[in-house]
Amino acid sequence: MNTGEVKKFAVRARQLFIEQVKAKAALLGFSEKGVAEHKEVKTEVIVNESVYPKKQWKEIAKVVKKGKSDYLSLIDEVAYTWFNRFVALKFMEENGYINHRFVKSSSDKWYPDVLSAPEETNLLDKNEVIQLKLSNEYEKLYKKLLIAHCNNLHKAMPFIFEEIEDYTELLLPDLLLAANSIIAYIDKGLPSDFWKDVEIIGWLYQFYISEKKDEVIGSKKAYKKEDIPAATQLFTPRWIVDYLVQNSTGRIWLESYPKSVLKERMKYYVESDVDVEKKFYSNINPEELKIIDPACGSGHILIRVFDTLMNIYREMGYSDLDAVKNIVEKNLYGLDIDKRAAQLACFAVMMKAREYAGSRIFRQKLDLNIYEIQEVDKNLVDSTEFIKGLSKEEDEQLQEILSVFLEAKNIGSLITIPEKYLDKIDYFLEILENQLNDDFELTKKYASQYYQILKVAKVLGQKYDAVVANPPYMGNKAHNEILKKFLQKNYPDSKSDLFAAFIERGFEFLKEGGFEAMITMQSWMFLSSYEKLRKKILKNYQIVNMVHLGTRAFPEIGGEVVQNTAFVIRKCKPGDTLG
Repeated sequence: MNTGEVKKFAVRARQLFIEQVKAKAALLGFSEKGVAEHKEVKTEVIVNESVYPKKQWKEIAKVVKKGKSDYLSLIDEVAYTWFNRFVALKFMEENGYINHRFVKSSSDKWYPDVLSAPEETNLLDKNEVIQLKLSNEYEKLYKKLLIAHCNNLHKAMPFIFEEIEDYTELLLPDLLLAANSIIAYIDKGLPSDFWKDVEIIGWLYQFYISEKKDEVIGSKKAYKKEDIPAATQLFTPRWIVDYLVQNSTGRIWLESYPKSVLKERMKYYVESDVDVEKKFYSNINPEELKIIDPACGSGHILIRVFDTLMNIYREMGYSDLDAVKNIVEKNLYGLDIDKRAAQLACFAVMMKAREYAGSRIFRQKLDLNIYEIQEVDKNLVDSTEFIKGLSKEEDEQLQEILSVFLEAKNIGSLITIPEKYLDKIDYFLEILENQLNDDFELTKKYASQYYQILKVAKVLGQKYDAVVANPPYMGNKAHNEILKKFLQKNYPDSKSDLFAAFIERGFEFLKEGGFEAMITMQSWMFLSSYEKLRKKILKNYQIVNMVHLGTRAFPEIGGEVVQNTAFVIRKCKPGDTLG
């Protein structure tokens, strides 16, 4: 894949989506200057002689009235939301995963295939479809079908196809059926073969935010928490991911089953001195394996772990459907502070599930263990009174667990859950789950918010067999005050860069005998500021193998800029075994 071509496409797509969402906002009466003159009548708003739903219009007005920066953030959010949806549709259409084509066009003149026989979609009442066709209102018909289609896909993939009953529907750009529309650009902008591997989703996201990344890094100031995702997002080349996965997840399996045929499938597996090396795994059930990427981005590591686990399950005689369900619900875990990236990681994993299990997987209700790390404010922490059935002591415990997420967007997976509460999380989750549909509106509201946060808390508190990651690179000059103080207090031996703190945090995630597999900057191997970290690793852990890559591991971000090392380290005393 020519990543230069992908970058050019993604950057231009962002520009087009932002331009056209701004144009639609202007028609609705919104701009950087604020809200235009309008008239409110019952459930509608009239602007420039056009009528719009009052509820959705007022949602936009509430944001825009706050100021220019909020307006621009809203435009950026809506532009990306629609880009995300159209890219997801394009990927599924190219791979034959869904029946109706809303992006793909088979004709020389661009026109989405769905409009060739819209009544066959069963998404709208057939009489309504016929009436819109007779009136030649194809743009309106397409939008109605599109929204119904997205809402239908919500059942299987709520993380990327949220139900569209908000301002994103109102800000959906016009002229979608024009030959130069944003959808036509998505369809024709890249060769079809680029869409055959789900990795394209991760590449697109990295390059979609590349202008923002350049802007943040170029400022040479400490990063605000909302800028950290853009500044640290980096897609890892597949061969490096394969090396990390095969020498961690794959190594666990070969230790447990030395005669496994898995070794023949692992091109980057490095043999070790098995006669000397202490064994921790024997006859393990694949359903017991837990693998986490604590900074999962758009899921490029998770999908390669998925492939390795699939080979393991097939070797053990599982059906593809059972294997996929176990991988998604029992084996794979991912966390990220970036909501968009976490959504794409969920989508990527679901596309892997579809690849192996077929369309029936969309009819399964799968519980993915991939989450955005959400931040809470003090008001949320103080509102546990709305949860029913808690004793005073339990109420205080829940508040203390929630309080560790007060600066979650700064700290991310470096958050640790107080050990004394780890056994209480499942108890709280059960109580909250029972109140998700409570008759009292505030109980339902807070139970839902707490439930999502505690799901993340559970992932942060568990122990894993392998941690596989490309953690964020961020030197201390870019650390804001909150992050700086946190690292000084909790990771004094690795505070100089965020990636080094993640090296230490990785060991905290692991069971005894588990594997940490990461690619990081090489600086921790040499600089005096990391001397204590090196000594800690050499004293307490076993270096299994290391690939000192130096420069050019990430050619798409500029050749000599980043110098890396990839490594696999085991959480056990080093003994006599040499890496």
